[in-house]
Amino acid sequence: MVLGVGLGRPIYMQPVRDAENDRNSAERQLEAALKNDYQLQLARHRNEDAMAASLPPSRNDAQRLYLEWITDLTQECNFSQSRVQPGGQQQRSGKFLLVSVVVEAESSLEDFSRFLFQFQQADLMHRITKLDVSSNGTSGKPRMEFTLTAEGMGVIGSEEKAELSARVPLTRPLDAKSTQLTVDDGERFPSRTPFVAKIGLETMRVTRIDDKAWTVERAVAGSDAQKHSAAAVIRHFPVAWNRRERQFEDYASFLEKPLFSKPAVPRKYSPEFAGVEDQTIAPGETVSITARVDDYNVELGELRFSLEEAGQGITIDAETGELRWETAADQEQAEYKATIVAVQLQNSELKLQQAVTITVKLPNAAPQLTIADSFVVLLGQKFSRTATATDDGEATDLSFTLEGESLPEGLAMDSGTGELTWNPPLTFTPGTHTVEVKVTDQGKPAESVSKSITIEVMDDDARYTNLTAIVRKDGRPEAWLENTRTNSRQTLHVGDQFTVADIAAEVVDIAQRFITIKDDEGIWQLGLGKLRDRSLKSSAPATQNAEPFE
Repeated sequence: MVLGVGLGRPIYMQPVRDAENDRNSAERQLEAALKNDYQLQLARHRNEDAMAASLPPSRNDAQRLYLEWITDLTQECNFSQSRVQPGGQQQRSGKFLLVSVVVEAESSLEDFSRFLFQFQQADLMHRITKLDVSSNGTSGKPRMEFTLTAEGMGVIGSEEKAELSARVPLTRPLDAKSTQLTVDDGERFPSRTPFVAKIGLETMRVTRIDDKAWTVERAVAGSDAQKHSAAAVIRHFPVAWNRRERQFEDYASFLEKPLFSKPAVPRKYSPEFAGVEDQTIAPGETVSITARVDDYNVELGELRFSLEEAGQGITIDAETGELRWETAADQEQAEYKATIVAVQLQNSELKLQQAVTITVKLPNAAPQLTIADSFVVLLGQKFSRTATATDDGEATDLSFTLEGESLPEGLAMDSGTGELTWNPPLTFTPGTHTVEVKVTDQGKPAESVSKSITIEVMDDDARYTNLTAIVRKDGRPEAWLENTRTNSRQTLHVGDQFTVADIAAEVVDIAQRFITIKDDEGIWQLGLGKLRDRSLKSSAPATQNAEPFE
């Protein structure tokens, strides 16, 4: 037997090592694929979470719903001197939009903290982009004045929403102590508990669901338990998954600390009436005006309202400031005046007066608008029509406007005369446009009426039509009108009628080098050449009225 001895690594081990290398390579590829799949799944879940927490993809809906949501939250947190108004809107790269809400208010540190806590708890794609806070006191727990800007995001392609969260009415009244409530249909609410809900200004936690009966924990997040009537709406308050363990009570130690250590400049108040405007009503109607006072120091006591020099039957609620007057059906049409007075119980220096005039008159009638239902406009030709209107007031008090989602460029209406004008260029695309003509009077309240009209824009075939020849056929003269745009021909004889664009005429004579035509304006002569170049030889009698080209 002959034995072969190899030097170095045994040759018979190489296939084993190759197999190990292949296995190791396959394991690395599998690990990379699993990692990529995990990242893909994670991105998908994040995208789904973003879609669920998104505002509606429509800027107007997003602005409206976010403004309502912020307004409700400021009311729940007892903000005073509050003013909530929409900020700007932005659309970024076609993938998402941003809407902002600006809040100017005054509150205690605890109420402001409740606002911030619930703002952060909410499962919404939003943030506070700007916050300015100042104090009107130097010791204890002074009230705070602040201005903040909240910004919400809507993802393009997310679900359209009529409300930001589920809502359902109660089916039975709920007193301030009960922990059981009933709803008619809670299908849109979470099936798993606990979750947070709100009724009016109260926040509660739903801890158990038995069909339509819910067990709740009352007065959470610093709110107060209140009575709620049947049909009061309970609203779901979605909480972000990573903030569900946080409770408002966790911030108790923070609320005990003084927020401001530097003396603040004493607040200067400028009390003034708000909500008081002159009114116009018809005999037999009731007027209601709720007066309020803005920018006063609420710590110096409540306000009391009264009337001076008020007409018979005009009353005011001393606490709410509501002025009411129920007029008789035969109430004389005239102006009635009253003076509202506001005083502060613990501040003798505050006394405000505001005069108000209540005009009793018959209702303002809407104007009557007259304009044709449709018009035809020719490219390159000036177009003018006038809308007319009548009203129970002065004709000079009427104002005309032109409205529509996309008005054709150049179409205009004179607000005073109602003249509708347009001169579409030859480059304008022919087609049909629907616009709305509106007339408004200056009554109190103003009344208006609108009418939708159709404007059809057409090529001016008269511009492209020429008299190209006059011939005799079988001893009878005939004229050729040719349209270079449509490459078509009309053969005309004496007595024939033809219509080209806005020209409608009858052939009355055919001479050797021209023809004579007649329309409502008079007698015209047309030589070889363009139809638009015809010349007027004699005008029609003044008693004849030409119909507009419509």
